[in-house]
Amino acid sequence: MKTKIWISTISTFAFYLLLSPFVLWQSITDITASFCNSWNITSGLNFSTNSAKLNEICTQFTNNTNKDIPIKVWFPDWTITNDNFKNRACKWEWKTQDFWQYVIQKNKWFIIPAKQTIKEKNYIKFPAWFAGIVHGCMTYFLDTNTSSPNLVNVVVRQTSFIDILVWSNFKREIRLKEFEKTKNWWWNKKLNTEFNFDSTVSLKLNFINNWDVDELFIWSWKIYDKLWFSKTFEISQTRLTANSTKELSINIWSLPFYGWFFKIEVNWKITPEILFNKDSLDPKLKEIIVIQESTTIKIIPWNILIWIAIFIIIFFLIRHFKKRKK
Repeated sequence: MKTKIWISTISTFAFYLLLSPFVLWQSITDITASFCNSWNITSGLNFSTNSAKLNEICTQFTNNTNKDIPIKVWFPDWTITNDNFKNRACKWEWKTQDFWQYVIQKNKWFIIPAKQTIKEKNYIKFPAWFAGIVHGCMTYFLDTNTSSPNLVNVVVRQTSFIDILVWSNFKREIRLKEFEKTKNWWWNKKLNTEFNFDSTVSLKLNFINNWDVDELFIWSWKIYDKLWFSKTFEISQTRLTANSTKELSINIWSLPFYGWFFKIEVNWKITPEILFNKDSLDPKLKEIIVIQESTTIKIIPWNILIWIAIFIIIFFLIRHFKKRKK
């Protein structure tokens, strides 16, 4: 009895799969995909590029059915089959480690209209220190989230291989941007200083990172005069992302009451944030960049100005009263 029930159940299930036009593996085989880079239609994609360059991945999808079909597209890593054949294969979409993180994907899911061909453009960009041969995949399958909940939810996908030869284009370029106008006494346009009403000094500067490498830097500054006063501080690690400008500022307080001339020195130790292929890089590219800048400022504290003003007032009052007595 139990055997008959099992046979009946299996037969019904198989019959349903055969007749249903919405079963995932039947629908996905009615969609064809190919790459359309450089006006060439190919089943696989391979090209060479420089690191830090934005590359287009053009894909053409054709729906051969009479109904609109929603699909998902992903770019997982590749692998080798664990058998005697050792063929290339694509990892599952939730096992993403290397290739996918460099893909800039426009749409992860979209609808292909019935009997139509559409093009989707995605992009891939490797870090400037990246070099070597990269193997990845493009996979597509039905978007089950938009399918009817009563359908059989069997995920079957189609795969295409992508092979890229990446040439390292590693370069570092860090510099300080000059201010158009500065309030420095000695006109160092890279360091902008200003004496505030609260008797503190503001120091501002702009760092520019002109390349595709994030930089980490520790910076310290020192202010001193020719008498006894000297202060040294160190700022914790700061990140300057690739192709960006960052304004840094500090406030210097507790200056001597007498003011006058002070020299400010700022030092930076900058290292690249390299997350891949560290050992194969030229050691010179990993060296610490040291930048030093200094400026001299003249400070006349408000208390001294007040005392000078009082002294001048008293002087003229005394002089006035002396003239009246004569």
